[in-house]
This record gives sequence, C-alpha cells and structure tokens, in this order.
Amino acid sequence: MEQPVQPTTGVQATKAVILFLASLGAAVKSAQADGKIDLADLPHLMGPIMSITPAIANAKLLPAEFKDLSLEEKNEVVAFFKEKFDLPNDKTEALVEDAFDAVLVVLTFLQKHVLK
Repeated sequence: MEQPVQPTTGVQATKAVILFLASLGAAVKSAQADGKIDLADLPHLMGPIMSITPAIANAKLLPAEFKDLSLEEKNEVVAFFKEKFDLPNDKTEALVEDAFDAVLVVLTFLQKHVLK
C-alpha cells in the first residue's frame, strides 16, 4: 500500500495521485474484460481500494505543488502522465493527454494568480 508523500514542494504528490488513477483505470479495465463488473472482479480492484486513503492525502497536497510549479516540473508531470496512461484508441489517448496538459496549465495559473 502506498503511503502519502511528505509535504514538500515538487511534484511527488502529483505523481502519486496520477499513479493511483492509472492503477484504478487499469483495474477497472481488467475487471470489465468480461463485459461486466461483479464480485469476481474484486481481486482486480483491491490494490486501488487499499491505496485510496494515501491517494486522498496526496491529493490534498496538490494545491501547494501547483502553486510553485516550474516549467520543468510541469513537463515532468505531463511526461509521467503520458507514460502511465495507456488507452486503446491512440486518438483518444492523445486527446486526454493534451487535455491533461491544458488542465495543468489552468490549475497552475489559478494557484499562482487567483487563489493566492
């Protein structure tokens, strides 16, 4: 089970949340392989279920990380996101990756200039 990242600046909490979401997505994909999700799929979902508490703790650190996000850190987060998320449709994957990049830019802007 993953532990919450210690509160510091950088992008470790952001990457931990991305990793949680990627593992949850992979677990749901595995669970849906037979076209439905039921109790037989519980083993697929246990990893993400067990790591939800640290993921929530890490999510609470995101505003602080976004507030001082450098261009290098933003690029690191976007690259990490692209590495961890793999969708079967390449066009959809590119769209999601571009949308994530755009959302990250907007969140960073809001944290630096609006939500001081």
